[in-house]
Amino acid sequence: MYSIRIGETRLLLSERTATRPYRPQARQPATPSAPAARRPASPEVCILLSTYNGAIYLDSLLSSLLAQSNTRWMLYWRDDGSDDHSPTLMRAFAARAGAGRCIEITMPHGRCHLGIGRSYAALLDHVPPGCAAAFCDQDDVWLPDKLERAMAAMTAARHPKAPGGTDPAQAATHPVLYCSRQILTDGHLTPRGLSCDLPQAPSFLMALTQNIATGCTVVLSAPAVALVRANMPPPAATLHDWWAYLLVSGVGGTVIADNTPTLLYRQHTHNAVGARVGFLPRAIAALHRGPGQFMSIFRANIEALLGRHAELRPQHVMALLLLREALAGTSTRARWRRLNALWRLRAMRRNGLGEQAVFHLWFLLG
Repeated sequence: MYSIRIGETRLLLSERTATRPYRPQARQPATPSAPAARRPASPEVCILLSTYNGAIYLDSLLSSLLAQSNTRWMLYWRDDGSDDHSPTLMRAFAARAGAGRCIEITMPHGRCHLGIGRSYAALLDHVPPGCAAAFCDQDDVWLPDKLERAMAAMTAARHPKAPGGTDPAQAATHPVLYCSRQILTDGHLTPRGLSCDLPQAPSFLMALTQNIATGCTVVLSAPAVALVRANMPPPAATLHDWWAYLLVSGVGGTVIADNTPTLLYRQHTHNAVGARVGFLPRAIAALHRGPGQFMSIFRANIEALLGRHAELRPQHVMALLLLREALAGTSTRARWRRLNALWRLRAMRRNGLGEQAVFHLWFLLG
């Protein structure tokens, strides 16, 4: 059992449950009557928000952005064709509480609904050079130190305290992706538990098997922004967060997996992806999906990575070519090739023995 303080509220958390709900602080509303926030002289990070019929959640999210201890941020947002008053709320926020730090992105030729991945790709296109980018979901609530924690971790990754430090030129081009765990809540922000524990040394081969970089927690360094933007869009069934994780790890960048939660991840009936608490619900959902869907995405990611301009590490290219060959055909000889690939690429694993067993089964059968 441990606790996290959010404003005046203390959450008592264990791995399975949390005992007190979060309530946004009244003194920092995101309503049109709130005082305007001062635009940062030199924005350090661009928060990227795509809204879609999320009006009932936006006030809590926007209040949590205003409460960030790191105030060097700009909010880039676009509406993806909402039928509710999400755009009206966002424009009111931009005119009052968020004045001077909100930029609305609109698409030419009336292209309103792009879908999640392409909407965030459109936002990513507008991040100024030298700025980091933080993906943001409309229905979450950020803890006050989310941005500060992420930016500090990425700065440390670019400039380690080892003897001699890091070559400045290399640091300026080294891509870094930060992601974290989340406090899972119900639709009313009552905590229900924590998301899965994250591995401490994420790798490219691990990224092929599973996405640990939940989009709402992801922050990309400026070089990572450039890398991902240059290699958009991802395959049709792969979301922007997983694609960013694959690219950054594939070129030898740094992936930071922070096991301290940085936001309240609201779970409700309209989640685009969502998360489940506990191994059993996740296992049942995985078995229900079966190997076909996962292996289709797995193959598509391999082909997309081999066909893009990203300068993948040579050993990662060799691994992708080995996997492509192993997955060709379903004969007995092909099954042996798959077993051989699993042996040679033993670092290609999921987080947890149970999930690893499921992956091996799907790889052999799918």
